[in-house]
Amino acid sequence: MMLFAHPAAASASEDQTTATVSARRSPFRAGVVSSGWIPFEFFRDSRIFIPAEIDGVPTRVMLDSGASQTVIDAKFVKTLQIKAGDHFTGHGAGGSADVTQLHGVNIRLGAITFRDTAAVGIDLAAVEQQLGHALPVVLGGDAFDQCVVDIDFSRHRIAFRNPGTFTPPADAKAVAVTKAAENFAIQATVEGRNVSLVFDIGNASALNLSPEVWGNPSFLGTRTVSTTKNGGLGGMHVYKLATIKNLDVGGAHFADVPTVLWGEQKDEGADGNIGMPILRRFRLLVDLPHKRVLFAGPVDTDSPFEVNHTGLTLAPDPAGQKVLYVAPGSPAEAAGLKAGDLIVTIDGMKVDAWEARAGLPSWVDAAPGRQVRVGLPEGAERSLTFGKYF
Repeated sequence: MMLFAHPAAASASEDQTTATVSARRSPFRAGVVSSGWIPFEFFRDSRIFIPAEIDGVPTRVMLDSGASQTVIDAKFVKTLQIKAGDHFTGHGAGGSADVTQLHGVNIRLGAITFRDTAAVGIDLAAVEQQLGHALPVVLGGDAFDQCVVDIDFSRHRIAFRNPGTFTPPADAKAVAVTKAAENFAIQATVEGRNVSLVFDIGNASALNLSPEVWGNPSFLGTRTVSTTKNGGLGGMHVYKLATIKNLDVGGAHFADVPTVLWGEQKDEGADGNIGMPILRRFRLLVDLPHKRVLFAGPVDTDSPFEVNHTGLTLAPDPAGQKVLYVAPGSPAEAAGLKAGDLIVTIDGMKVDAWEARAGLPSWVDAAPGRQVRVGLPEGAERSLTFGKYF
């Protein structure tokens, strides 16, 4: 998600950062080698929410390797006994926002506690609305700097392991990580080209590429391109959408990867960003203390990617879902839907009930060829046929 970058931290060298990390208090007490397995909520198969305590107050935190520090929503900060420090402007995937430095934050995860962790307060209301889930805390920074983060997607469980005693699984493929501004990047291959991609557990898109990769006629060729609207902190923007023929990462090969083509370079030192629809297909062990990510089995390379086959960008609404954007040339445009419409039913059912019956994290991911009746207020309906448009 890349919520923000602290301007002072951006100028620190890697050696300085390593020294700062080593000087922090270890979350592992004597004899403790792990938090133990912690069950997590896998919201819409793209966001990891973990039960935790912040200064003794029970909450749920969203894991985000793209957040350089832990972020606490401004509303939640007011309920905690936390000392506020300096104010500055933070920069994220969608723009900028006012940020407050926080001191003395303690975060408990299972059997371990991060004490005096680096954290900031930000008004996350807009991000929470886009996400459609309560978002009191975004966990980044210390959790990755001081632990091996072991994510078992198949069983929806996670463990934070002591890097000093950790032994990798025998089948794990190690990929080195390098610094990319306030984030970390790994090497991959996109259609035969070597690229550096920010490793981002907070990214719900499979792949994002910068113009340095896609911005030439030979890459685009006759490829069908559409647009979408997404973002994060600071707002949402319109980006191009395309399908990448193949991607190789972590010793695995993936075909027909839906990809967002950024309009400008987003990550200094990287060619793009790799997100959850790819990463969740492995057992992941994020081992930043040893500057590597371990990709372990079982690996799912066969299942097709969930793709928005409507062209709609939606936001939760008390009555249903609000249409934020309609992609040109998409099935939604052909159906006559437009930005500002309020969708209240699908085939006469509430949206969440229809999704549950269909077994989909989002109704827009239904297979091409499926037809539904999209219900609008006061009984109006639109007939929508799902289909590929990029």
